[in-house]
Amino acid sequence: ERYIMPEESLNPKEEEVFQKLVPPMTIKRPHPLKLLEKGGSPKYKKVEVERDMMAVASHRQRSDMDHSNRGAILEAFMQEAPKLGWFGSEVRSVQSSEFDDRFHGVDSILLVRTGKGLIPLAIDTTIKNHPEGIQRKLGKIQQGIEQGSLTEVRYFSDPKSQIPIRSLRRVPHVVLGVDAKGVTEIAESYHAAEIGPSRKQPGSVETFKNHPLKKEILREITSQLENQVVYTLTHFLEILATKFINPGDLGKYATPVAELAVQLQENILLEKDPKKLSQKFETIVSQTQGIEHAPEDLDVDYPLGRILEKLLSLREHFHALLQKENRPDGQTRTNPTVESLTRPWTGQRESLRRLRRSPDAELAGATR
Repeated sequence: ERYIMPEESLNPKEEEVFQKLVPPMTIKRPHPLKLLEKGGSPKYKKVEVERDMMAVASHRQRSDMDHSNRGAILEAFMQEAPKLGWFGSEVRSVQSSEFDDRFHGVDSILLVRTGKGLIPLAIDTTIKNHPEGIQRKLGKIQQGIEQGSLTEVRYFSDPKSQIPIRSLRRVPHVVLGVDAKGVTEIAESYHAAEIGPSRKQPGSVETFKNHPLKKEILREITSQLENQVVYTLTHFLEILATKFINPGDLGKYATPVAELAVQLQENILLEKDPKKLSQKFETIVSQTQGIEHAPEDLDVDYPLGRILEKLLSLREHFHALLQKENRPDGQTRTNPTVESLTRPWTGQRESLRRLRRSPDAELAGATR
């Protein structure tokens, strides 16, 4: 069994939910070697796939991945949530391979239909009683932004695709953590709607579909995407500050870069309140339009435009869903999701101060 934590016991309703959701999820995991036999990207070499599967087997023996029974329920439920319309009508979930789960922190992939097309979003679920592990997960996401690679899904298999297996590059990634009490609540709500005596009755089904956790998860996804945009921009400006010691050397980008540096430094990096940060986010979005093509024009090796397009499109999608959730905050259970996942910066950055310095009077006016 993949999920064994002897110190944790489930109540009877949770146990029934576990048995209904978790074994099928485990069985449906894509197996790269079997899918490779059906065809797939020529990128894969059998010997490399076999090596990855050996790494999975070795990792399985060494580590339980901090998985718990409730963690398994949460992971399975996040694959059920799109069927309830939690993430919009044109969003579905695809199961990740065990390799990507263990080595890339991807439990599932949401396929989100946006104005820019179909964009994948990697989901990592966790029970929020291991803060060190959570910070480690967030650190990997931050590192992916710095490298311009985001997250790789090495073995992606969509049942609705004609390609049995392929890889995905530069996939945005969020961590969704829920405390044990929150998992128990959603499991019991699911039990009432799908398993217990009141199953399929309108009242229990509607209660489950509109569980308060829905709003918290939408808020957490939106917040993390917003902060990843901010971190991406901040990191890119640090790259420019390193390469262009004199801001005037940025040419036509000098003014938009200076304006962005001001907005980041004065309005975003020092903002402690996530709600206020979200309110200020639109200002930052408007500032990005002037520098999207800067890496190519300035010969800087960083895929700023491609990263921003994905992050901003996903943020727009989930922010719109969050706005539709009009239940008063007082009706939402206090903080079932992980706090402080979304602040990858600390204090002011010298590079931003340097970029906002004026090489001429026009730039000076832009930085006020």
